[in-house]
Amino acid sequence: MYISSLVGKMQVEQANTGAVQTNLTIPVIESLQIICPPPKIQNKFVQKVHQSYTLKDESKDLLETAKHVVELAIEQP
Repeated sequence: MYISSLVGKMQVEQANTGAVQTNLTIPVIESLQIICPPPKIQNKFVQKVHQSYTLKDESKDLLETAKHVVELAIEQP
């Protein structure tokens, strides 16, 4: 996630050794400077990630229920 962020992308662009495909060596990856926010902010982030997984599971369940209801409606005259 960090490498996909704006700051991460900027660091990767500076260290990129590949022409077409990004190629980072292990020493370059180890040298990336990652800023860690305070634990309170980290916990908020973790909560949001957990919430997103929960909502994703709920949406899958709702979709399956909707599919089942539509299938039943199609089968009934």
